[in-house]
Amino acid sequence: MIELVSTNNKVFMSHILKNTTFDKFLLKKAEIDIAISYRIFGELVENGDELVCWSDVKDDVYTILKNKQTPKSMKFVFGVNKEATEKLAGEHLEQVNGFNVTIFFDGKVIKVVTGVNYKTFVLDKTIDKKFDDMIYSYFNKMGLPVKVS
Repeated sequence: MIELVSTNNKVFMSHILKNTTFDKFLLKKAEIDIAISYRIFGELVENGDELVCWSDVKDDVYTILKNKQTPKSMKFVFGVNKEATEKLAGEHLEQVNGFNVTIFFDGKVIKVVTGVNYKTFVLDKTIDKKFDDMIYSYFNKMGLPVKVS
């Protein structure tokens, strides 16, 4: 698990809402608190085990946020798609339920926390390190303004 901090919130939010940076991630949950609270759960209605792709809902979230005051807080929980999970977990796939990227905004600072959801307790953190490195490299490649906290 690593914690990253945005060094430019406007650019970071543009990557979430306008760019394709997060389009292939799956939305597990979004929480937005402005004057009222919005809760979006990413499970598809017709198939509760399947999560919606961020690219399919980001315009709806953008609509909630545009022309409004700065949110009091926001939280996005993204998952990694099946193919990327299989690639990242490799021979340890039977131990891993999934990979998460959680983005928090407290009204001032955007923080990103990575995590691996294991099926059982594991001592070996090799997969965690691999995922952390992959996310950090991906963010740098895509131009997301972050630093390690």
